[in-house]
Amino acid sequence: RTASPSPDSPAAGFPGAPVKTDRAWMLGIVAAAIFWFNPAVIQSAHTWVQYDVWVIPFYVWALYFASLDLFLLAGVALAVGSLLKGQELFGALMLVFWPLLSGWPWRAADVAVGALATFGICVMPFMVHDPLDYLYLAGVAAAVGTCMCWANLRGRVAGGWYLLFAAPAAALVLWPLASGASRHFLIPGTLLAAWVVGAPLALRRGCLWRYALTSFVIAMGVVALGLPADMLWLKTGYLFGASTAHSGGNLAMPNASGLGAILQDRFFWHVNETVFTLHAFAKAYPVTVRTLLGSIYLLAMLLCAAGAARWWRRNDPRFLLAMVTPWVIFFAVAPQMYERYLLWGAALLASAAVAVDRGYVLLGILLSLISVELTLSGQLRFSGGAPAPHLYWDLTRTQPGIAYAILLAAAICLYGSVFSRARPGVFVASV
Repeated sequence: RTASPSPDSPAAGFPGAPVKTDRAWMLGIVAAAIFWFNPAVIQSAHTWVQYDVWVIPFYVWALYFASLDLFLLAGVALAVGSLLKGQELFGALMLVFWPLLSGWPWRAADVAVGALATFGICVMPFMVHDPLDYLYLAGVAAAVGTCMCWANLRGRVAGGWYLLFAAPAAALVLWPLASGASRHFLIPGTLLAAWVVGAPLALRRGCLWRYALTSFVIAMGVVALGLPADMLWLKTGYLFGASTAHSGGNLAMPNASGLGAILQDRFFWHVNETVFTLHAFAKAYPVTVRTLLGSIYLLAMLLCAAGAARWWRRNDPRFLLAMVTPWVIFFAVAPQMYERYLLWGAALLASAAVAVDRGYVLLGILLSLISVELTLSGQLRFSGGAPAPHLYWDLTRTQPGIAYAILLAAAICLYGSVFSRARPGVFVASV
């Protein structure tokens, strides 16, 4: 689509490029072809045989659903993608920051609720083993159903009758507290009871499905925090992957040429080295390299989200650039990178930039070729240099120096996502 009926509504679809509608489909074909034949994608999926590329379609689907004002489905897509590849969560925050900075807090809440509800449903078989937990969840479901019945009757019965619905609902939520099932249940269980009983008094009838999903999400949190639950899926599937133990204490893995590799190989910093110390409230808080690089990435993501909100209001295709730039910056500055992770930013930029400017397309292709070089170095490293020891030596000589080119590319994308004032040159104009 080439125009939005309202600058404040995302329901009009992606910001359209300033081209004729009957030629806009060419953008999609060119973008799809660039992604399908991207050498980095082919190498990762068919020669390195990794599933890193799975991150991209779920992020694109989430972005598409959000553009149709289906933010709940966007959260569902992000949750499914994160269950297949946990690194999906690092870019998923853009689907929360963008609506927040656009002045749409409820849409940001829809993304979070959709993602957490989907996540809770999928991990429930691995987390909940005690019959007490299932009994408690059934009681919460009954309490939510009871309060929803009153919400549908509101306006036709006197408000005082709500006690007939609220009292049994609160009892269904709070009974583990009375039975002494868990000493950790008091605070989370009381908060859930207050939400279940109090929220229908303020919510409109059309928002009851949000109320039901939010209640389920909070109930799963209560089970995780206050009742017997197995959290091994979280420790093994997510927390270990983000820990320093998983990377062997390295700031960047071999052949992962980013800012972390420069600091590690040129300045001999390690991941937990203290950069400086913050003093607040009579306490000292050491800031490690890992924390500093993660904070830089988070700040860059917030800038991209602000840019995305700006371009969306203007119906500018640079919205797409702002939404994919965090994936480029992720590899460039985040700690504990693997060489394969450049694939996400490179492939997304090369395809999405078709609607923005041919220069960014070429930049995405360049990053894709660099991704091929880094990944090939990793493949040869695992094979001990065989069967091409000279090629392996030549490739490793470019590292980590090639990280400066990656950092420059990330800076260019960040500038174009946030500060650029030039009119975008649409690729389809030359097709």
